[in-house]
Amino acid sequence: MKRYTPEEVNYLEQSVGKVKLDTMAKNLNRTTTAILMKLKRMGIYNTTLESGKITISELSRALNVDRSTVKRWTFKKGLKVTKQITRLKKTVFLISVSDFWEWAEGNKELVNFFKVERQALLPEPKWLEEARAHDFYNKSHKQFHKWTAKEDQRLLTMIKQGYTYKDIADCLNRGERAVERRFSRIRSRMFVKAS
Repeated sequence: MKRYTPEEVNYLEQSVGKVKLDTMAKNLNRTTTAILMKLKRMGIYNTTLESGKITISELSRALNVDRSTVKRWTFKKGLKVTKQITRLKKTVFLISVSDFWEWAEGNKELVNFFKVERQALLPEPKWLEEARAHDFYNKSHKQFHKWTAKEDQRLLTMIKQGYTYKDIADCLNRGERAVERRFSRIRSRMFVKAS
């Protein structure tokens, strides 16, 4: 087995996320399997994490919005996104957390900061707590948020796992009383179906 030179190791570190795996193998005159194994030995498993950026899907989950909303922000509202190649051939679109916060500060009307879980996107800017409080009073209470099937499932799972209504409310960005009422409705429907 041919040892990797310091230059080759440096090439791999610099190429992860920018160059396809098969291209790296070709450039180093090695097999893709050999490159994959070396990356694992180097502790590089997830090339998107190595970039220090997050995917559109990860950002949408952190913000509690639909993925299509974040995509619209990137294509129509100026949120910076970069294209990156993962270890194999898949291309992903990544967003720097600092770029997101910079964009969000200038587009506060588009984001409901109350729905953003604390510590979900680090480092958080100093203005976030004020924006979160503003949105709590001006956006969250004035809009009825319809429960989704996914939220219902998460609610049931958390109840089975012994979480309190308060824990579930915090997790789902809803009021404790709203969670209790929703669980009561779901339980009633389940009882009717069982009869």
